[in-house]
Amino acid sequence: MKFLPTIDDEERILAALALGRIGKAVVPAVEPFLDHEDETTRYYALWTIGLVGKDAKGLTPRVLKMLQKDDDEEVRTKAMFTLTRIAPDSPEVLAALTPIASKTQNYSGERLTAIEELRHLGPPAIEPLVKSLSDLGVSGQARESLNHILDNNKTEACAKAVIPHLGAIFLTPDFPGIDPTSGEGLGYILSKHGDKLLPLIEKQLQDKDTKVQGQGVVMLGHLLATLQTRGDNNDLAKRIIKMVLPYAKDRTPAVRQAFASIVPINDDTQAAFEELLMDGDPNVFMFAFNRFQNQGVDPAPKIRKRFAAAKGEDRLRPAMALYGVSRDAAAADLLWPNVKHKDPAIRHQIACTLASRNFGPVDDEKTSKVLIPILLESLKSKNVHERDQAADLLAQNQPLRGPHVAALYDRLDDSSSNVKRSLLGALIGHAGADAKKFTPKLVGLLDDPEDDVRSMAILAMNDLGKDIIPGLTKMLAKEKQDHLWTMACERLGRFGADAKDAVPVILKSATSPERHHMATDAVLKIAPDQFAAIWEQFTKNDARLGKIALDKDAQKSSIALRDAVLAEWKKADGARRRDLAYVQEKVMLLLPMDKRYDTAKKFAPILTQELASIDKAMASKEVATRVNAVKSVAGFRQLWQELQMSLFADPKGVDEKLVVEYQKQGQQFEDIVRKARADSDLQVRREGRKADINIAVGPFPLPGPGIRPFPFAPFGPGFRGLPGIP
Repeated sequence: MKFLPTIDDEERILAALALGRIGKAVVPAVEPFLDHEDETTRYYALWTIGLVGKDAKGLTPRVLKMLQKDDDEEVRTKAMFTLTRIAPDSPEVLAALTPIASKTQNYSGERLTAIEELRHLGPPAIEPLVKSLSDLGVSGQARESLNHILDNNKTEACAKAVIPHLGAIFLTPDFPGIDPTSGEGLGYILSKHGDKLLPLIEKQLQDKDTKVQGQGVVMLGHLLATLQTRGDNNDLAKRIIKMVLPYAKDRTPAVRQAFASIVPINDDTQAAFEELLMDGDPNVFMFAFNRFQNQGVDPAPKIRKRFAAAKGEDRLRPAMALYGVSRDAAAADLLWPNVKHKDPAIRHQIACTLASRNFGPVDDEKTSKVLIPILLESLKSKNVHERDQAADLLAQNQPLRGPHVAALYDRLDDSSSNVKRSLLGALIGHAGADAKKFTPKLVGLLDDPEDDVRSMAILAMNDLGKDIIPGLTKMLAKEKQDHLWTMACERLGRFGADAKDAVPVILKSATSPERHHMATDAVLKIAPDQFAAIWEQFTKNDARLGKIALDKDAQKSSIALRDAVLAEWKKADGARRRDLAYVQEKVMLLLPMDKRYDTAKKFAPILTQELASIDKAMASKEVATRVNAVKSVAGFRQLWQELQMSLFADPKGVDEKLVVEYQKQGQQFEDIVRKARADSDLQVRREGRKADINIAVGPFPLPGPGIRPFPFAPFGPGFRGLPGIP
């Protein structure tokens, strides 16, 4: 017990683990520490109680109050861990964690912990976890917790609780590639009660929206795959096969793609997959072929037989499939002579097959002369799907020539966003001699309602001249997406002084932290003499910086501001030096690259002297002196971080003595924080912990404190833990 409130984290962790193993007998001794003035002691007391488990259930009301009222986030987080161990059957605990887990679009440590800990409350936690599945930011954690509950509760009672939510479990927006049926527990429920999903799926299949139909096919595919893997409920599997097979021939390519990508191959579906290989849609072919490969089935022998048995033009479909599957020479010998077939649809399909680089390398000369003109012709088709296919293939690093590029520009007014996006991708790096006359079309796409189209339009402008500056400037004034705003701003910065008219717009529209850094970089490239305006923007966006009084004359340039900081540092007191360190940290972002190394060299002795002063203050008997000393650490370390990143900017090569000095300073920061966290005074320890959390580890491989991952993960989350955990 004497180690629990001590000042050494390693001792505290080991004490908590030992006390937790002892069990019920420790509860009366640990309980008083739940009210300790030191939040870290409260944290370890909670950890200990949680490890004791259900024998500490009597403390549930008290721990619930800590979850709701404690002013330390990590203590509240550890309270969740404790509650789910001491009272996993408590409705009050479920009621306390549910609203925290349900804070949509909130990704705090508390919410993630609540979702993690709900798994220990069993089937009653299914409903809040299913609701969390709909938030993509936490859906992965929610699905893990949900699967944990289902895997450990393979009972009819649990199945009854989850059946109403099966539709939501299937339809939530998980990351691409996530199988919603993963988990033994859910597989058990689907094998027993999968038929309960069929009414929902039938409703989707009858929907007029092809995307919804595709979702229905995907759900059937997942359900069939689950039953096939488990090898049970054959009657349900047969019903599903009967329902899903017609969609292998659906007139909508997206629905056929859904079938090809999810439905498993078996004796009943293999023939449908062989037909999909001869679909004529390259995407459908690729999904079907991937399914064959994933399941270890070689379709080539059967397709080769069909190719050999077919007569006349009936040989073309199996020839295209065979070429895609095995690059068969006989198939190629048939396809090339028919590439100018009189039927435009067949011509298009053959060109797509021969031009696709998914099937292996292509003959660039023949592709450029024969296939690309056919694909360009397909861009004029009334069939939007054919236009999509052609544009997608043209974006696959094809050997484009001048006339081809002009034709791509000419089709940028297509009604399909997919076509425009693919054509813009094809144009990247292929501006061409005629690009200038097509500049208005590219600029016009900066107003496109689709984010991806605007993004690709900016990228396609890389080889164009300064005629695009007005369009990009206009875009900055109204662009709502930060990532697109920064792309356009960066592009303007490359024009240097030619983009000087854009500077006021850049400064005015840099309204978020995400934009501010790029705005600074662009303006410094365009108009270095606008430093005062940039610095004013810095102070507006940073409340602390705005409160630090600085000489107006020093704000004319980054060099002048740096020199002013250096000059004032010598006569400033501790609080003022902390402010100056913060100012200089920001100034480092504005210095020209060739001045950053010089700045690092000037500040090296200053930081060494500052660290010596802090270390001396840490030995003081006055608590206030030690507290003030530790308060300096995080700020000076952040400046150190910025400075040491400039050590490799010296054009003459790295000064190894200077590198060693900065490495030594990093170790000194580490030592000071350790002293603070081991101090006899609570306030000093608190400041030490704040400095520890707020210091980011630099690029040097020093054993710095930094922000640590959850220590001892099996025993519950929290930031506190063993010093030195990497």
